[in-house]
Amino acid sequence: MKNKILQTAFDLYRRFGIKSISMDTVAQELAASKKTIYQWFENKDKLVEAALNEFLQQVRTSSENSPENSVEALVKTLRLHNEKVVGINVAFFYDLKKYHFQAHQKLDRYLAEELRPYFIKNLQNGIEKGLYRNDIDPEIVANLCIASFSVVVDQDVFPVSQFNQQEVRMQVFKLFLRGIVTSEGKRFLQSASEEN
Repeated sequence: MKNKILQTAFDLYRRFGIKSISMDTVAQELAASKKTIYQWFENKDKLVEAALNEFLQQVRTSSENSPENSVEALVKTLRLHNEKVVGINVAFFYDLKKYHFQAHQKLDRYLAEELRPYFIKNLQNGIEKGLYRNDIDPEIVANLCIASFSVVVDQDVFPVSQFNQQEVRMQVFKLFLRGIVTSEGKRFLQSASEEN
């Protein structure tokens, strides 16, 4: 039941934002009582945090077994994160940051302690193999890539009323990738992009 609660809650948060979804709403969606929800989660903050943990674990599991090639691995990782974020209402990120500090810190830790080191290592390997330009600084580029995740969901920069969020993400990642690859890396980038 716990996993079903987590999946249902995250699906609701993803579609409608967190603030607008009460424990009652989650219970109704499950056709269960609020008491059932509270047996597993003492409050909404704990449910939000656990649902986010479950989501991040799914992302981690999906990103295992990356290709050997740095460019293909980076494309796969960016595509995976894009696919996982597609359909997440921008209100989710806003609500997470404003109302659920602990859960937002977990997301920040994931980005800083897992995704950023992955990007740095990938960039270093790609530079060594001649797939990425040798004049880029892996730490700066990794930070830019992480920052781009926040920018693409920023409603002040890319309002949903004007921009397709998936298209914004794809454009940002294409620009990013094309800016760092060498001519050798470009072959792998084209190959990986065609697989999409």
